Amino acid sequence: MNLSTGHLTIKNAETNYPTGTFFYVYVCRLNQEVMQGFVKLVHELVHRPLDNKKCRDELSHNIFLMLQECNKFREHQAREVLIETLEKQLAERHMALAELQKQIKIAEDEIERVEEAAPMLI
Repeated sequence: MNLSTGHLTIKNAETNYPTGTFFYVYVCRLNQEVMQGFVKLVHELVHRPLDNKKCRDELSHNIFLMLQECNKFREHQAREVLIETLEKQLAERHMALAELQKQIKIAEDEIERVEEAAPMLI
């Protein structure tokens, strides 16, 4: 596997095709669907605890598809792609957290400024 480009050639009984970034994009899409499925399942469990079977089945199916796709590759190749995907998710979460902390700081500064100005208004 070429890590810089993500190109990989798969040989199996059915096909011999260069996947390029197809595998990476497909696994990323499945991973995103799994994450969205977890969020949806939590929502269903909170709001409709008795009607969540369909949501659980969809989530289970997406996890199965992701694992099935990963099993097409040698173990270390699949692991590398999953690690890269999870690292990107972690980086995105860190960026979102930093942005959230920045917005909280701005809000706190505004509250402080208003509180300091409040005695002057009375």
